[in-house]
Amino acid sequence: MGRRMTRRFWTGGPLAILTTLLLMTVAAPAWADSQGRLTVTGGDLTEPWSVTAAEQPEQYERLLAEVQWLLDRRGDAAKPAPEQLGPQFTLVVDTGDTQYQFELYPLSEGGPRVFRPKEQPGERTAREAWFFARLSLPETMRSVGIALPGDPDGGAGGGAPNTSGTPTTTPDPLAFLSEWREGVLLSAGVATAILAALASVAYLVRRDP
Repeated sequence: MGRRMTRRFWTGGPLAILTTLLLMTVAAPAWADSQGRLTVTGGDLTEPWSVTAAEQPEQYERLLAEVQWLLDRRGDAAKPAPEQLGPQFTLVVDTGDTQYQFELYPLSEGGPRVFRPKEQPGERTAREAWFFARLSLPETMRSVGIALPGDPDGGAGGGAPNTSGTPTTTPDPLAFLSEWREGVLLSAGVATAILAALASVAYLVRRDP
């Protein structure tokens, strides 16, 4: 009996952990594909702002990082009052195979917000949710060339991509708070996966006759 339990532990345990890790990996979409494109409309933009991963990789990755972690996450903010939201921008992430849509509110009272609507491009649907966005969202949008209402210089050409490689504004000094929050959420996710794997091992051991 002891040998059988040990054998089940060393065969079932690693398998459960490996399965959990594989599921976490497969669930992540291929956002950083070379065919990727970001398109932003709304606000005071006179024409759509658009960049591709192949032609403007720095701007693409910088803005993508602001929403990439929100794809399957549960909402963490209540719906604000309309008068608190400020200007709305619509961001469409096109990976080449699938499109994802988010509504950005970089100047919302109480901090930037992001809304994931139920209706998604391509007749897809998602779980509707509101999020507290990263505090760096407004500065990131300005740095890639998206003008925000009230900017004295109008951003980089009223929404044209900033191809100089130099941010148009100084970095947000509070951006580390957003990164810290994401780190905490990531650690919680990893801990949950480990606990699920250990629970699987315990189940296998208890089933031993």
